Parts: sequence; C-alpha cells; structure tokens
Amino acid sequence: MSASAAPVAVFGFDAADAPLVERGLAEGWLPTLRRLAAEGGSALLDPPPSGFYNTSWIATVTGRDVFEHRCVLDRELEPGTYRILDRHPDAIRARPFWAHLSDAGLRSTVASIYSAPTVPGLLGTQVHGWGAIDPFTAKFGTRIFDPPETERLLARAVPSRQQLYRTEAPTSAAGYRAYRDRLLASVEEQTRGLAALLRETRWDFFFGSYGEPHHGGHLLWHLADPSHDAHDPALAAAVGETITAVYAAVDAGIGRLLELVPAGTRCFVLTPHGMQPSYVDEPAEEILEACGFLARRAPGSAGTAARTLDAGFRLARALVPTGVRLAIRARLPGDGLVAERPLAHVDWARTRAFALPSDMTSAIRVNLAGREPQGTVGPGEYEALCDELEGLFTGLRHAASGAPAVERVVRPAAVLGGPPRDSLPDLCVVWADTEPVRRLEVPGIGSRSVAFADPRTGQHRHVGFLTGAGPGIAAAGTPGLGTVGGSLLDVGPTMLALLGVDAPLPGRPLERFLGGRGAGALRS
Repeated sequence: MSASAAPVAVFGFDAADAPLVERGLAEGWLPTLRRLAAEGGSALLDPPPSGFYNTSWIATVTGRDVFEHRCVLDRELEPGTYRILDRHPDAIRARPFWAHLSDAGLRSTVASIYSAPTVPGLLGTQVHGWGAIDPFTAKFGTRIFDPPETERLLARAVPSRQQLYRTEAPTSAAGYRAYRDRLLASVEEQTRGLAALLRETRWDFFFGSYGEPHHGGHLLWHLADPSHDAHDPALAAAVGETITAVYAAVDAGIGRLLELVPAGTRCFVLTPHGMQPSYVDEPAEEILEACGFLARRAPGSAGTAARTLDAGFRLARALVPTGVRLAIRARLPGDGLVAERPLAHVDWARTRAFALPSDMTSAIRVNLAGREPQGTVGPGEYEALCDELEGLFTGLRHAASGAPAVERVVRPAAVLGGPPRDSLPDLCVVWADTEPVRRLEVPGIGSRSVAFADPRTGQHRHVGFLTGAGPGIAAAGTPGLGTVGGSLLDVGPTMLALLGVDAPLPGRPLERFLGGRGAGALRS
C-alpha cells in the first residue's frame, strides 16, 4: 500500500439517533464522538433512494440499492411458491464494498456488521454472527470466523459472548434495569473483542460494529422519550438511565479502540439509521382484507399439519424460554411446514394481492397468474391493479388528524421494466413517520382501527450519519453532526477512495472526508 493510503478504521454505532447524539455532544456525555466531530467532520446520510428503508444496512454494506442487491428482509417469498424462507446474507446479490479492497490487494478486518455477506477468499479477517443482533445469521445459530483461528482469538478476549437476538421485552422496572445492565455488559464484551481484532489481525481497512444501541433502542425508547405515547414517567424514574447509558458506554468503548489504531489512521463512526418512536406495526394485510383484495381460508381448512404447527408455535412462545426456542428453531427444516405457516391462512383462489413479511415499510405482492402458483390476476390486469392498490394506500388518512398516513408508494416494475420475477414485492408502502398508525380512514371503508402488537417501542429514523477525522480531513472546529448531506450509497465509495481504490458503484465519494488539511492522529 502506498504511503498516501493510510489505514481506515470504521466503528459502527448502530442506530445511534442523530438528535439524541447531538444532545450528547452538546451536554458532553459523548466525549469521544465530540472530539471526533470537532477534529474532523460529519455528514448526515439519507436512506436508500428506492424508499426500501428497512434495507439501510444492506445498502451501506453493498453500496447498492434494492434493485441491485435484491434483498428486502431476512425472510422472503420463495419464487414460484407461497412459502416464506429465512434468508442468509450470502444470498444477497451484491458484494460488500470491501471486496473491492481485496481485489486491489488490501486487507480488511470486518466484524459484527449487520447483514454483511461473507466474501470468498477475502484478504483479511471476517467475523459474522459474533457480537451481532443480525437476524440474517443469528436465526441460523451460526457464527462465521474466517480464518478459523479467529474464533480462538476472540475466545481468549471474551470467553463467553452473550446473544441478544430476540431477547424478550421487559415488563417491570427490575426487568428493564436487568436488560440495561445486560446491554452494558455486552458493550464491554464487544469492545474487548474488537480490541483483540485491532491488535492481532493485519488490516488496511477495519470495520467493527456495536449492535447494542440498535437492540436497546427497540425496547427502551419509550422510557427515554417523554413524547412517546407509551412513556410512563413513574416507570422511567424507577428504571433510571437507559438508552443514554448505552450510548455513553459505546462512546467510551470506541474511545478505547481509538487508542489502539496506528498513528495516521483515518477513523470514522457510522450508523445508517437512527431511532424514534415506533409508529407502525404491519397493517397492510388488514387493509387488503378489509378492501376485498385478500381472502382468508375458512376456519379449520388450512390442513391438520399446518394447524398443529401453528398451535405448537403459540404454545412454545407462551411456555418456552427464548434461548431454547431459538435453539430448536435453528434445527427445524426451514423449507417445510415452517415456511408454509406465514401464508397458510390465505385463500388463494379469492385473493388478488397479499402482504409479504416486512418491517417499517409494507411489501405488497400481486397474486399474478404465471408467476404465483394459484395466480388470479392476469398479466393484462397487473398495471390497473397496481394503480388501484397505490391509490388505496396513498389515500389512507389518520382518523384523528386527517394527515396522510403514507409518504409514498414505490413500484419496482417501473425500474425493472416489468413485474419482479424473484421475491421482490410489487409495491412498497412507505409509511409516514409523523404519528402512530392506530386508526385510519380507509377509502371506501371509513374509519378503522389497525392492530399494533409489536413489542418494540422504538423503530428506525430514516437518517444516518458518518463522522470522521484524521490526516486529510479538514477540522470542523466545533462538535456537531452538521447539515452536510450524503447518501448511504456514498459510504462505500468514500472508504474505497480514501484507500485509493475505484469501483463501479453508483454512489460518490463524500468530498467532506477527502480534502483539506489533516486533523492529526486521534490517539490521546
């Protein structure tokens, strides 16, 4: 590597919310990030242009939008069937941006990055499923260490690494305190593991992430946000500090890691999204059914095996601890009755459109003849039905305020030149995150309550940030995340440009981090 291509280290602060971070910078309880922002600079990052906001990490990792990487969620429709399969990140149809570094002869160490696929033959070190809350790997019960001796390295640093995936939401002040303390212990474990990788692996590019703010934001947000409709001041007072304690612990952990990087390293903190009150669960199927686009099977007609499996799932969720359920789930064949269960209730002969698993946005699939096994919509009817569905969802209004409930509807066919042939939806409904979706005015139906069963009280704000400092990055002088903008698709090109590598990615390098005079090393 040339002398001008100094190392780059990126630390993921997953789902750190920009407004709360700004508060921490101003009040001084995020000293590491404050120093980084003042000695270098920051850029707020827009979500994927497509509107598929739940793909923010995948877009960041691959540098591509959903129409190229073709992955919406960790669960997807198996083409040609009505089965929902768990998806492994290695099935994502785009390489991580650090694969281009390997092609150029540069070494990367990558650990605990949400949704990151494994790169065959990567120069460097890859760790997936360790210290991560990533459902792409956690639900399979697997951890990937490449090269294999990396597992021993991490075991020496952290003999027992806890698993946060699918931790149950607490129900009492004592439960919330125990959960917060578990998050803080997990941050410490992650810091020790990342420190070992920084010291003991060879790298030109380092990328390690903390998932605790993401997990904690989902379950603790109502305690920290007085404006949340579920905020209970008495409970919040009984629990004490919650998400701000997690942020402060991650900030301190990153501070310790910065002490270990070589002098001259360009250092960054990154999140592709933030956190805010959870406004919407998944009302699309209710709306489709109420408006006659989806029909249910008659009670008891789903088949004995499917009914038995469904009853077993409900009983297990009520009686079996989460860790035991996950271990059992990882051993069940994912392509059998488990895959049929999510849509087993649909009467396909009377259904024109149905909802796919999604998160934050809603994914609608047309029951298209020739594509689906029991399609009822002819190819000549496709566009008209999509127009009708788009009009339905854009016409939804909050019953209380009259404000639009949907920001926009995205139709992949407009980009792909026709109906998706793989697992992508035909419509992506982007809900407005201005107020909770609880009661809607539905065109042609009237006022209707929609269910909200999600135990997560926090959901993602659709803005991220990148903060960095080091040689060649002009100092802002004052701490803050600023208003200089970019896109998640620009993160990969920026890191590649810093290391002197060009790649055919659609984003652009962020000039904020490429020019100007250096701020010096960040080591204390």
